[in-house]
Amino acid sequence: MVVRRDKPTGSPPDRPPAIVITAERLRTRIVVVLFGRRLKLTYTMYNIFADLLLARRNPQLAGYASSRDYPVISRVEVCRLRKEIAKHFGRDFAMELIQTGNSSEEYRLNPNVPDAEIVLDPSVSELPMLSILTVDELANLRSRYRTLPERWEANGASAPAADAEPPAPRPGGVRLVRPRALTTTTTHLAALA
Repeated sequence: MVVRRDKPTGSPPDRPPAIVITAERLRTRIVVVLFGRRLKLTYTMYNIFADLLLARRNPQLAGYASSRDYPVISRVEVCRLRKEIAKHFGRDFAMELIQTGNSSEEYRLNPNVPDAEIVLDPSVSELPMLSILTVDELANLRSRYRTLPERWEANGASAPAADAEPPAPRPGGVRLVRPRALTTTTTHLAALA
């Protein structure tokens, strides 16, 4: 007799949060981790995604973001954002995640994604310095969603400590280093002033 186990017995494995907002930049794109997969979004797509998160908890907007309230939102850019999500998850998932309102100019993030599953990476503190988000927008995001205590990687491992030794060089003397977001502390900001 064969026993099929769909779920492992014992304690459930740690699963990644549904949405991790980061400030990790790769060339001209910013990374958002969606259900454990890294999406590389343009600055405009990133701003739209952040606006959808901000509008989600705004009682006056009923969770919908439109070009009236958020100037960066347009049909074309939302379509591009959905296409980027569809590359990883499929068209139906992208349409379900970013829903369209009655006027076809209003959009919202699916309300079935719990707020506890949306987290901010500590690196988001540098977004206002890069003019990607305003200080007020970042403060609103921080007031609504929790910030992780340490940087989160897409594979579930946290980033190495700052004092960790660098990886060994590859054969031929070339060392491959994955670009990471800068981390800025208040002491660094005080030193710049």
